[in-house]
Amino acid sequence: MIAAAMAPPCRAQAEQALLDALRAEYPTFLSTQKARLAKIVGRGRIASESEFMLIRHAVDVSEENKLQAEELQDLYALLENFEAQGSRGV
Repeated sequence: MIAAAMAPPCRAQAEQALLDALRAEYPTFLSTQKARLAKIVGRGRIASESEFMLIRHAVDVSEENKLQAEELQDLYALLENFEAQGSRGV
């Protein structure tokens, strides 16, 4: 969320710094998040606000890193379905 307010070059540097810190200090966090993401995608639906935020973050990262279009479309579909259910309370 904070990164969204940053200019793209600064955002990339901040995200890389965070990734480096996580790898060094809390390596299990990244693997846990990756497993959660795979579980949600495998289930085919988002069940909570925290899952929505995880998918939203994955989309942001994927768009910046040019993830394969098919994978990105799957993530977009999950977000759209969750928002269509009105589950976000927004």
